[in-house]
Formats: sequence, C-alpha cells, structure tokens
Amino acid sequence: MIRHAPFKSRLHAKLSSVGAFSYLEILLALSILAIFFLPCMEMFSRSVTQLSYISEMNTALALGREGMERIKNLRFTEKQLLSRGDEYFPPAEDPPTRLNGIDWRILQHFEPGTDPLKVQVSVFREDLPDEPLVQLTTLVEDVG
Repeated sequence: MIRHAPFKSRLHAKLSSVGAFSYLEILLALSILAIFFLPCMEMFSRSVTQLSYISEMNTALALGREGMERIKNLRFTEKQLLSRGDEYFPPAEDPPTRLNGIDWRILQHFEPGTDPLKVQVSVFREDLPDEPLVQLTTLVEDVG
C-alpha cells in the first residue's frame, strides 16, 4: 500500500522548491533597506536646510551690493556723507523691503575719523535686527 504524504507537507515542499520568501525574510530585507536609507534622508534634510540658508545669504549679499552702489552713485564728499550720519534703508518709519518672503533692512554706517572714510553696509533680517547677515565695507575718498 502506497501512503500519500499529507496535503500540507506536499504544499510546503512545493513552495520550498519554488523559492518563495517568508514574511520574516521580507521583514529583514525591508529593515536592511531602511537602515541604508536613513543616512540618505538625513543628507537630504540637511541639504534642504543649507539651500534655504544659501538663498537667504544670496539675497542679503545682493541687497548689500545695492546699498554700496547707492552710496557710490550719490557722489557726495566725505564731509557730506558724515553729515548725513548712519541711515537705514528703507527708513525706520517705512515698511521693510520684502524679498523671498523675508523682510530686510540695510544700515549704512559712516565711521568718522578715518581717512579715507570707512563706509560699512550691513544687511539685517527684520526679525533678527541685532545680527547682520552680510556686512560689506568700502573706503570713500574725495577726488580732486
């Protein structure tokens, strides 16, 4: 008499020969993939943050250069610049310049007692008025 193996064991043997994956193997593979993707996600997060910071710095630098050009184009003498004193642009009573969703102010500082006159342009975020993002310095000398 021939004995047939029970149905369950024949199915198990057939699946084993096909090479199917068990739930444990799939879970282990997904865990390994997750471990490898964690550093990639961290790098992506940091790069997005850095990109935002660089964008702010580029905007501040452009505003600082604009402030410098404004001083150069006035063609005032050292004495005239000193008499004007430190200036905010836009003035404190006016709303700040809004670029890329951020409010900005520019401070033009003239340092008395320097020859040639030392001019410093600082660019501030309106919400961080104590820390300039960019500071540019130039010297102005009377010609003639």
